[in-house]
Amino acid sequence: MAIYRPIPAKGEDRSYLAFSEFQFTANDPTVKGTRSNRVPVENCRLSDIKVEEKVTDRLETLKALQEKLKQLPGNASFYDLMAAICEILGVHCPEIRYELVGRNHNDTAQGRAASHSRRETLPFSISAVFDDSDPFLSRASPIFLLNVNQMGANQAESLGFKKVILYLLNMMRQDANLERKDPEYIEDLRVLQDLEHEVELQIERSI
Repeated sequence: MAIYRPIPAKGEDRSYLAFSEFQFTANDPTVKGTRSNRVPVENCRLSDIKVEEKVTDRLETLKALQEKLKQLPGNASFYDLMAAICEILGVHCPEIRYELVGRNHNDTAQGRAASHSRRETLPFSISAVFDDSDPFLSRASPIFLLNVNQMGANQAESLGFKKVILYLLNMMRQDANLERKDPEYIEDLRVLQDLEHEVELQIERSI
């Protein structure tokens, strides 16, 4: 139930009205004596601080990589190309692993012979392992690259280098919110586009 009190006459105690008066007069521009924190500062000694907005180029890292690749000799190996990408990203070159995926666990002599006869066609996996120089790549490791038939260790390593190049280029494009079909990639990053095409062609010839 609301309690109504008569407005006191002049000279009478008005203390119980202090809070309600403040509520109604604090924001009233016609009432003198407004709150001190609402009074604008005059003759301020502090000068205004201008904060300039930094405009960043989302293609900056890709463009830096393109310039880095242009400095490599024409006979640069795929390892050199991969190393250049890793240098731009500030990561160490990965370890390429070439391992057997499936094994026949039949312990019989007949089973072991059958397993040996199929050795040439058993799938092997090629993966890349990054160290802790990059948190994302380290957590994702070992990064599966592809399955292949049996091949020499050097051939598998070379194939791994090529797949790492495509993996890192794709990662960098995603970070820049860029697709291979985008005009910016086709026109401004022609070297990277040509590199991807060349690597893909080499991989197709290798498997």
